[in-house]
Amino acid sequence: NTIYSACDGAVLIRKLDDSVTNAIAIGDNLRAVTLHDGLVYVGGEKLYTLVDDQLVPYPEQIDAPINVLYSYGTVLMIGSDNGLYSRTPIGIIKVKDSIMVSALTSDGDGLWVGTDGEGLYRWDGENFQKRYLLRDESLFNNVTALAYNHDHLYLGTDQGLFIFDGGSWNPIDFTCGLPSNLVTSIDAS
Repeated sequence: NTIYSACDGAVLIRKLDDSVTNAIAIGDNLRAVTLHDGLVYVGGEKLYTLVDDQLVPYPEQIDAPINVLYSYGTVLMIGSDNGLYSRTPIGIIKVKDSIMVSALTSDGDGLWVGTDGEGLYRWDGENFQKRYLLRDESLFNNVTALAYNHDHLYLGTDQGLFIFDGGSWNPIDFTCGLPSNLVTSIDAS
């Protein structure tokens, strides 16, 4: 019943039964917001939690700007300019180093990790496997958006939209009717 939006310098909060949007200003370029385990987490230069209409810095921080937050089962996944992290009950753990994470989604059995410049990975909880097209291994280098629904992975890039059915990739670009090859967001509902 509430919409949270992260933007440069504030979190916007809008209750769906009200026409008023409240802004919680903070001097940070906020890039990500998610609900996890009953708390709203916000990411920018730091990780914050929303408590009583205030952004409170999380006690433990990572060493890079946060680009994406994703509630993944019992853990909060944190994608940053310097890797993938997991906030667990024992603290924040670095899961994968030296990648700029740009998008995250789960297929129920694993986590898909999109990067800016390093490609697409799938993590099964223990191992990372890089995924790519044999005909052009560079198409997934710059992942801009990820979504999973109806047993399909939807992958946005600067080269168009790719749909994975578990066996093959179906590319869709401007020649198929997209207004642009740059896909920045996906709603797979």
